[in-house]
Amino acid sequence: MELERWIATIAGVITIGYVLPYIIKFVQFIIGLPFRKEILT
Repeated sequence: MELERWIATIAGVITIGYVLPYIIKFVQFIIGLPFRKEILT
């Protein structure tokens, strides 16, 4: 039972570590859109 919890935690950390850079880029892209429009116009 303790082992299953460890496996789930490790799997979650690996998944987050793998996906997080894409999430950060996506959030930066969304936040950056209004600023880019102001710079372009």
